Amino acid sequence: MSHYVDLSKPDSILNSLALVQTTNNYEQSLYYSSIDNDFVGIIASNAGDARVYVNLPLHVNRSDCSICGFWESLSPQELTIADKAGDFSWASWNMFAQAIDGNFHLVNKKFEARSEQWYQAALLAENGESGWTLPFRSSTSNQAVISVARRVYDANKTLQGVVATEIPLTYLTSALQEHLQSQHAYMYLATANGSLVGSSANETLFDSEGNVKDVAQMLRPQMQWSAAYLQNLLLPGENWTSLAGAYTWNGTYFGVSVMQEGPRFVVVTGAPVADYTGPIDRMFHSLAGTLQNCFQAISGFAVTVFAITVVLSCILCHYFVDRPLRKVTDMMAKAREFDFSDFETDEQAHGNIITELNVMESAFLKMIHKFASAIRSNREMNSKKSNLKSGASNQEAASYQPPNLVESKVEYDLPFSESKHTTMARKKRDGQQDEI
Repeated sequence: MSHYVDLSKPDSILNSLALVQTTNNYEQSLYYSSIDNDFVGIIASNAGDARVYVNLPLHVNRSDCSICGFWESLSPQELTIADKAGDFSWASWNMFAQAIDGNFHLVNKKFEARSEQWYQAALLAENGESGWTLPFRSSTSNQAVISVARRVYDANKTLQGVVATEIPLTYLTSALQEHLQSQHAYMYLATANGSLVGSSANETLFDSEGNVKDVAQMLRPQMQWSAAYLQNLLLPGENWTSLAGAYTWNGTYFGVSVMQEGPRFVVVTGAPVADYTGPIDRMFHSLAGTLQNCFQAISGFAVTVFAITVVLSCILCHYFVDRPLRKVTDMMAKAREFDFSDFETDEQAHGNIITELNVMESAFLKMIHKFASAIRSNREMNSKKSNLKSGASNQEAASYQPPNLVESKVEYDLPFSESKHTTMARKKRDGQQDEI
């Protein structure tokens, strides 16, 4: 700011602040105060309009400073009050025209910019960095705000004043609410000492005496519990920046992080465990129900398949196992009785889709075939023998002559103990008689 603005001219300062708002589309308050307490600022209000506030010497006319004549638009009564109480005044500001719109009006209170929190925060900031305030109620906008301020130097590195901006806590609350990840989640900001800076619960940051509340004084129970839990973790000499990490307590997940730049506020985010595990639990129960339904369907299908398999197995066993085996056993029983009446038919019809039974049936039929052939051959041989014996018997019967009775008698009167030689002699004698 010091490189482009003539800090000795209030008009130049006002134009610079207006340019920042227009160029950056910045809708928050901007102001500057010199080390002499000269103040110029564009202050945004809750209603969305803006005002120009000045705290400049009265009764001063400068050809190079139109705003320095603000006091000329005050009424005589306001001038009288301003001479005693201070000249802090305001006028409407047209954001589009970037110009003062109307007369100035006396605020009717003493304003000392150098005593404001934002001015002191800038002076206390180290290494020329920006200084951040705790929440406070602005003297200009009357809003609960936090402010960031920075020292301004001239080309000779001489302090000339402080430039600052305000961030309404309503804006900060809206930003926190936009970053909530679940319905019951919460966020809050705290300083390193545990003072409350902002909350997603949109609760007041001030106690009944107007002081900034401690985080443990928050009204929402979940925030209060987490703040008390974190507070108890602090060791002597530690502050909230040492609590960075993740925690689980009282059914709540919450994490603590620290801003790497700027005010280094502590950001606490939390949510009930159910907010994180709820979708997983619902998905698990849904999967369990699906698995149960699938199991029941598969079980029913398996029972049906098993029943069909049993029925088919019984049918197949009957037609391809039981009936073939029964035929074989019946043929074996008939073969034992030398009955081969079914053999010719079964010999041509045998065959089975079961390999083992087919082999067994084929082997059995071959065996029966050989056995039947052997029986048939045996019968034929026996029949021929019978025919031969029958023919011989008939021939002997045709040539047979009955002996005479005398010889027969003599023959049968022979004792059984007759010797062989006696028998032969007798036959010889008989032959001789035949010849005579």
